[in-house]
Amino acid sequence: MLTIDPGALENARKALDRPESAENIAICALLARAKKALGAPLETVTAKSFLPPSGDRRDYMSLGSYWWPNPDTADGLPYVRRDGARNPASLSEDVDESRLTRMANTVLDLALAFHFTANSDFSAKAVDFLRAWFLEEKTRMNPNLRFGQSVPGVAEGRGLGLIDTRCLWRVIDSALMLEACGLLDRRDMEGLRDWFHAFRRWMHTHPLGHDEYIWHNNHGTYFDVQSVNYALFTGDTASAREMLYDAVHRRMASQILRDGTQPAELERTRPFHYSIFNLIGHFRLARYGEIAGFDYLNATQDGRSLRGATEFMIGQIAAPEARFFPAREDFLNELTLRFVLQAENLFGLRVQDNMVLAELLAGNAREITCLAFGQGPAH
Repeated sequence: MLTIDPGALENARKALDRPESAENIAICALLARAKKALGAPLETVTAKSFLPPSGDRRDYMSLGSYWWPNPDTADGLPYVRRDGARNPASLSEDVDESRLTRMANTVLDLALAFHFTANSDFSAKAVDFLRAWFLEEKTRMNPNLRFGQSVPGVAEGRGLGLIDTRCLWRVIDSALMLEACGLLDRRDMEGLRDWFHAFRRWMHTHPLGHDEYIWHNNHGTYFDVQSVNYALFTGDTASAREMLYDAVHRRMASQILRDGTQPAELERTRPFHYSIFNLIGHFRLARYGEIAGFDYLNATQDGRSLRGATEFMIGQIAAPEARFFPAREDFLNELTLRFVLQAENLFGLRVQDNMVLAELLAGNAREITCLAFGQGPAH
């Protein structure tokens, strides 16, 4: 696996005899979802009701998350932006974003369910999902995002659409798990690697891909995250290392200040969320760096470091009145739990507030995070 910590899965397996452990609770929830998925229809990019401008339903299409009909025009065009306010239409079945996320989540649920139970029903269904979305000629997604994060009256597609595919690491890790068990045949695996190779090539050659690459905030980070992940999956370790080197100099140097703050994320309407979200992207780069033989985790740029940014955010989580996040947002969620677990595993940094830790685990114990990223060395 490239993203999931194999050690975390092994520790989760050992927790099966402790019914009240967070890992066991997460496994039970995982198996319930996987059993439900056995009877679910396959997800395909062609199931949407909207037709992309290309006329090909195999082209992925999504709507700008924070864009809404214009209240000042009769037809609602052009749409206007309201940062932080998600338009429900962007998550509808008319377009593909929810369907893509659902597919990636389901495939990983099924692959992990097989990992913990050895029930081949789970692995077979996971393979069916992979074939339907990526391999079958009539339903396979074309490896591009020309119509991602489209905005009516503004743009048919935007580079920002690449944030939608950040979930595809789940597909890659699932495929690798299934391949290792001999449950994904050589032809299917080659087809998946060809798809991701073509998708990465599109990212690096299409103007929309370039638009995303030059973003100075989390969008740029997740471009790098995906590019490195796909390069490793397709066997291009040299390109992965080049991207990691570039990320240290391009992202870390521009995104993180010496005091650990991330100005580009602080200016958003949900600064806590986006600060955590961006650092989790950097954590993934550190994980891939470990695989590629590049020490991203400990890299520094003029006193700026991933550790410094992580220390700052760990301190903010338990602060009674967070200086940079006065509204405090709703932070007791899965994203924060993932950040806390990885901060402890990577740097040994721990939130010094047991009540906050207990609330995070209690509220998110059913999440796959507890299995994929571990419970930290102190647990």
